[in-house]
Amino acid sequence: FRGACPEVFTHYRTSYEAGDGGQAIFMQENFRSQRAVIDFANLISRYMFAAGETPFDEKDELVCTKSGGSAPVEICLVPAPEDDEETIPANAEAEYVAGRIQALLQGEILSDGSLVRPGDIAILLRSGRQAAAYADALARRGIAAANSAADPFFACSEVILMLCLLNTADNPLRDIYLAGAMKSP
Repeated sequence: FRGACPEVFTHYRTSYEAGDGGQAIFMQENFRSQRAVIDFANLISRYMFAAGETPFDEKDELVCTKSGGSAPVEICLVPAPEDDEETIPANAEAEYVAGRIQALLQGEILSDGSLVRPGDIAILLRSGRQAAAYADALARRGIAAANSAADPFFACSEVILMLCLLNTADNPLRDIYLAGAMKSP
C-alpha cells in the first residue's frame, strides 16, 4: 500500500472511532478486483497487520463482489543489480514485466479456455513516473500499450469536456467552448 506501514491504519482507525462520537465505516465490498486479487490482499493484510499493532480478523477482510473468472496472482521477485543491492531500477522491473507479458501473450490460456489478449492485462504502478520505462520495455517487444500516465491531465478528453461545459455555463457566448460541449458525446 504505497510503502505504508500498518501503524498508519491503526492511527486512522483509532482516531475516527474515538473522536467526537465518530464511527469508522469499513467499506469491505470490492466490485473491481477479481477474487484472486482480493484473496491475495486479505492474505497479505493478515500477515502485515499481525506484524503491527492493528488487529485484523474476518470482519476486516475485503469481500469480492465481482462476478466472472479469476486469473492467478503472481509474486515476482526481481533481483537487484549486483552494483546496487539497495534498490531495483524501474527499468529492471519494467523489463521483467514486459518479458512476462510477452510470455503470457504467446499462448497462455485463461480459466475460461480463451487465449490471453493484451486487453486482459493491466500494469498498476505506484505513480506515473515509471510508466515510460514500462511503455518502452513493452514497445521493444512489439507489444502495443496504452499509457494513460503519459497524457497531461488537461489533455484528457473528459477534462477538456468538463472545461468546455464550465466555460459555457460561465458565458454561453464563448463559441469555441460551446461548440466543444455540443460536439461531445
